[in-house]
Amino acid sequence: MNSILPEYLKNVAYDVKQKAEKVSFNVKCSCGCCEFDFFKKKVTTEERKRKKWADELCKIYNGDFYHDKDGNFWMCSKSFLGIGKKKIKLTKQQYNDFMAETRDIVMVRCVNCGKEYILFDSSEYGYDGVVDFMENPLIADRSKVEYKNVISSAECTIEIRNTCPYSEFEEEFGKDGNYAMYTNAYSDIKIMAITAEKKKTIFSAETQ
Repeated sequence: MNSILPEYLKNVAYDVKQKAEKVSFNVKCSCGCCEFDFFKKKVTTEERKRKKWADELCKIYNGDFYHDKDGNFWMCSKSFLGIGKKKIKLTKQQYNDFMAETRDIVMVRCVNCGKEYILFDSSEYGYDGVVDFMENPLIADRSKVEYKNVISSAECTIEIRNTCPYSEFEEEFGKDGNYAMYTNAYSDIKIMAITAEKKKTIFSAETQ
């Protein structure tokens, strides 16, 4: 059985267990420490405004939506037999803003040596992240990202599922893809923190 352990996490993974489409493992720093402080990316003001705008649109235009023959995107309100139906056309930029998702990043910092590891970044990892990164690697820039601490001094375990056969991945990505990239293009991920008291899910997401 070929390993589906993501390439970018191989250096920190130990006690790896794989079964068919699923792989689980614990995280260990290069210094040998297994305890970390956990951080998530702070939601930016721009992301907060965009989400508020999209939510307000969905409240008003809560019916059908479609692309017309010219490629315009339309949203419609619910109605009875078409009476009082509202419609709005979004520009390409408005459509992109509407469809854009908040960027998620999970980072851990070793409590012993302070080394940091990115466990997930929706702009680079997971199926959609791999696709976005191929189209524009600059979207994964993390130099200006601000983080918030969500839990301290805990061990970390990760569960990953990859439901796409490598043959399908090869067919879709062709010469631009390889097996290492395939392992990073997993279907979903769950990151958990383990303390003496409990196991807590820090982050969980489907990535396609």
